[in-house]
Amino acid sequence: MLRPAYNLHYQLPATTPGAASRAITLRLPANRLSIISGGSAGERSRLLAALSGQHGEVCGQLFGQPACQQSLRQLTCRAGDCAESCRQTLHHYVLQGRQPRGFWWPRHDEHDLQVVELLLRELGLTPLSQQRLCQLDAGSRQLAAVARSLAGAAPIVLLDEPLPDAVQPARRLLLTRLQRLARTGRTIVLSLADAVLAAELADCLLQLDAGSPHAA
Repeated sequence: MLRPAYNLHYQLPATTPGAASRAITLRLPANRLSIISGGSAGERSRLLAALSGQHGEVCGQLFGQPACQQSLRQLTCRAGDCAESCRQTLHHYVLQGRQPRGFWWPRHDEHDLQVVELLLRELGLTPLSQQRLCQLDAGSRQLAAVARSLAGAAPIVLLDEPLPDAVQPARRLLLTRLQRLARTGRTIVLSLADAVLAAELADCLLQLDAGSPHAA
């Protein structure tokens, strides 16, 4: 029996005037790939924001401890966007994800470099590591944002629709790699519009239309 990372209740707000809000119960396992599908893109995004302590109220437990906004923010990392105009190299951008929160001066050691090199290799980014982000296509920048989130120390990584514009083979390959990385000790929760792919590759699937998660 897998130990749950999240065991929470969340009130999903109504998306249209007059519609009723929906209560969502989540029991998502640690060190596995969980995928949120169904519902609207806004609902999926708001749920990820709630899991990161940035939106709405949740109650329940996170890694067996009472969940609160502070603990959610400390134990989760929600991936951001990679600016098209960023002139950093891809390697340096991902390496910044290793920087502890609250430190403005970078402190990186050999272990940090090894972690980043492994991530770049796992995500197929090693050939691009010394290129500037502004020189890369949108898909590669999106992958860089995923890598930077995975490089951090937070045990739970939240990804909002990674590679949304990619063709299915590229998205499938990314999900397969994320599933493999999750089993090495990371809990990865992501949203995905493609319900068929989500059902096929998720270790744990949360269908918002159904309102409850189930193991894939």
